[in-house]
Amino acid sequence: MNTNHLTFESIDGVEIAIADYRGCTPEEFLQRLRVTSDWVVSQPTHSVLMITLAAGIGYSPDAMRSLVHMLRETKPYVRASAVVGLGHLSLLVRVINHLSGRSLRGFEAIDDAKRWLVDTALDNHA
Repeated sequence: MNTNHLTFESIDGVEIAIADYRGCTPEEFLQRLRVTSDWVVSQPTHSVLMITLAAGIGYSPDAMRSLVHMLRETKPYVRASAVVGLGHLSLLVRVINHLSGRSLRGFEAIDDAKRWLVDTALDNHA
C-alpha cells in the first residue's frame, strides 16, 4: 500500500511505515491521520514500526485532540514509533506520550529513526 503520505520501506528485512505530515494544514493533518490510523488498526497487534515526519505541521486544538485519540486507539498495534522533525518542539513528544500512554521517540534525522526502529525490531527477535 502506498498513498501520497503513507509509504513503506524495508531495511534489513524489517518493514517500516512512514507517515509524512510535513507542511500539512490542520485539516490536511486530520485527513492523513485518519488514513494512517485506519491502516494501523488493520495490522496485527504489536507489529507496526512507524516513522512520523512532522516538520512544519499546522496544529490546532482539534488536530491535537485527534492525534492523542489516534495514538491511544492504535497503541495495541504499534511495536515502536519515531517522530522526525520537531526540532525545538521536541518537548511536545513527551507531552503527547504522557497524554496518550505511548512511548514515541523523537529524532532529528530520518536515518537515525530508521536505524533505531530496525535495531528495536531485531533486538526483540533475539
